[in-house]
Amino acid sequence: MKSNKTGLENFFNNLLKFGIILGFGYILYIIYQQYFNKNTNNNFFDNNISNNLKKNWIDKYTTYKNKLLQSSHLIRKEINSQENNIDDISPDKALKLAEIYQYGKYGKNISYKKSLNYYQLAEQKGLKGPAFLGLGILYHEGCGDLEPNVDLAIDNYIKALKEGEYQALIKLGDLYAYGIHPSYLPNKIASKEIFELLLTIDCNNSIKNLAQEKLLNMMKESEEVDISMNIGSNIESSDRMGKYLPSDIIFTIKNNF
Repeated sequence: MKSNKTGLENFFNNLLKFGIILGFGYILYIIYQQYFNKNTNNNFFDNNISNNLKKNWIDKYTTYKNKLLQSSHLIRKEINSQENNIDDISPDKALKLAEIYQYGKYGKNISYKKSLNYYQLAEQKGLKGPAFLGLGILYHEGCGDLEPNVDLAIDNYIKALKEGEYQALIKLGDLYAYGIHPSYLPNKIASKEIFELLLTIDCNNSIKNLAQEKLLNMMKESEEVDISMNIGSNIESSDRMGKYLPSDIIFTIKNNF
């Protein structure tokens, strides 16, 4: 009889607990309806405040967008003005126009011919190092209908180097590290030597740090794919007609300092 009573007490105790929880939940529901539900008239956040916040954000976005459009419009207008006055254009602006047509910026179509002309104009006006570097990148990457040209890329990188543009050595190292598929296969030895050479010469610390980073990446890649740094490393080529980039690049570089 005692056990039955205990069981009955447990039942009613549990029922009481459930009722308390249910009641507490109902109270929370009422509070939510009164203060947080947007469909009620007594929102915790007043509708006017919410609308004002939305309006402020919309106004800020609209202002920012208009500034960007205005800025882009002014840049395009400036570009057109510069192109109409080629004789008076500064070398810096010629270099900028070359990059614009190389990558198709500010609504301009990619045009390797215009890019080439502006790089040459910047070089003629005295901005030789950056102009030769830009030409090297143009021939390295290709541009629109212009296919990559290894010989012209290397030639312009060397010319940039003669003008003290050490960024050209970074680009040369990249060219040798990855090649240009499928015509030229990577030459890992030469790439490694180029980056190591950068660590020994008097140049900007940021350039040296970049060279060190690229060397570390090459070592990591060689470990992952088990490529020896003492031989050239092939890339996949369907026709297998690719050839290694010339190994005498270090000799050429040293003779052009």
